[in-house]
Amino acid sequence: MLGTGEATQSPVATLSVALVALGPLLVAAVTLDRMAVQNKLHEALEYDSLTGTLSRAAFLRRSQRRLNTLVDGSQPVALLMLDLDDFKTINDTMGHAAGDIALVRSAGCILSALPHGAVAGRIGGEEFAVLLPMADHEDATAVADTIRRDHERLHLLSTRTATVSIGLAWAPAAPASVSPLLDTADRALYDAKRGGRNTVVAVTLA
Repeated sequence: MLGTGEATQSPVATLSVALVALGPLLVAAVTLDRMAVQNKLHEALEYDSLTGTLSRAAFLRRSQRRLNTLVDGSQPVALLMLDLDDFKTINDTMGHAAGDIALVRSAGCILSALPHGAVAGRIGGEEFAVLLPMADHEDATAVADTIRRDHERLHLLSTRTATVSIGLAWAPAAPASVSPLLDTADRALYDAKRGGRNTVVAVTLA
């Protein structure tokens, strides 16, 4: 028995005290879960799930933001458009799994060749793009040729290689918009494809 002056605490009161104590922990757990979900959504929107490069929208957004820091009439910039050669044939003859392997390995070749500050993204299908801020013409050409040569050694499941064609647009002074760089690099890429593939075609913006 309880002595005089002692009181029992009801189960409801005990539960209430426990909930009050746990409240901050529950709020923190919910907040962390929400942040984790938001981070996953952000990553899904920013990055291509297969190759780990930026998505098209994220590449364009980040490239434009980077250009905005260069538009002072003196900073050069280059943009590469890259397309895996005969990608449809790889898919048709070796299967889509081999095509996915080609894309992943291609992205690896691209990312490993890039200097600090470069921006790389998958533009669509088997096409990638790279922005090289403050790169002179020689450096940009060297990066493009390194990527091309690395693709020559890229083997898929057998002796089949996956070469790449590259269009390079270079400007001695960064334009206000990424659009002229993209358009010029895309035309240069078309010329590289038409000229026999596995090559780099460079064009200087006027």
